[in-house]
Amino acid sequence: MSAARKQAPPPATAALHDAFGVEVVGLSVGPDAGDAVFDTLRALVAAHGLVVLRGQTLPPAAQAAVTRRLGRPEIHALDHARHADQPEIVVEGNAAALQGLGDAGLAWHADLTWRAAPTRLSLLRAEHLPATPGEILFAHQGLAHDRLDAWLRWRIEYLDAEHDHDRRCRGDAPGWRARPALAAPERAAHPPAVHPVVRLDPASGRRSLFVNEGTTTRLLGVPADEAERLLARLLAAATDPAVVYRHGWRPGDLLLWDNALLIHRVVASAPGEVIQLHRSAVTGERPVGPLSVAQPWVSAG
Repeated sequence: MSAARKQAPPPATAALHDAFGVEVVGLSVGPDAGDAVFDTLRALVAAHGLVVLRGQTLPPAAQAAVTRRLGRPEIHALDHARHADQPEIVVEGNAAALQGLGDAGLAWHADLTWRAAPTRLSLLRAEHLPATPGEILFAHQGLAHDRLDAWLRWRIEYLDAEHDHDRRCRGDAPGWRARPALAAPERAAHPPAVHPVVRLDPASGRRSLFVNEGTTTRLLGVPADEAERLLARLLAAATDPAVVYRHGWRPGDLLLWDNALLIHRVVASAPGEVIQLHRSAVTGERPVGPLSVAQPWVSAG
């Protein structure tokens, strides 16, 4: 092992929730940090799902470079969502600007599940916070799955669900304002995606729920009335308070999380208060479920 890849002493951490999430103490992240720093971050995300770093100074170009050090950066599918000078960065918040997503994250969701291969690792930094900074909430979908009644885990084991960007156009997800539908060229490029309701982690085999109120439109393979009842029950289980961590924003916060394991939502700012967040991401893989293990040719096509 080279000197650059020697195992660094583990950083000090503080638990955020009884079951997931850690705050890392005294670790500074930048494009020129050693490989050991990024190895540590990957390991912490894999072990805890969510990592919080305080007091980070990362202009957009530096955040994009950090993202590249962690994996292949994802470029958001929608042009207007991207930072004007740094396409790896998605601008989120409520600032009155043409660039960015002005109402992003107000309903529970995982990033880009409306694509065939959703985001795997998400990074979110507080660029500008109002006097009352607000919160972002995370819900652990492995815990949510494990807490389901045994019969319900059995019932959903091999089901699929449809995820659609334009789900939010209805404006009926709690807290999510209606948006215009995708324009015809964008719609043609991004039709609804179908994913397993139960997602398997490729490394550990752990099961987690993979539905959310922001983009999941319906369950497939069951009668419509049963599908509606099942989805409502799963969405409630996905955000049960027992599986939720509430993060209070501080200036300079950088959050990294496993988008395959956690869903999240932002608590809206008070009227007149401006919040701006910069998100970047590492590309993911097509989600696999138990059916792909029982019948491998299903995922192989």
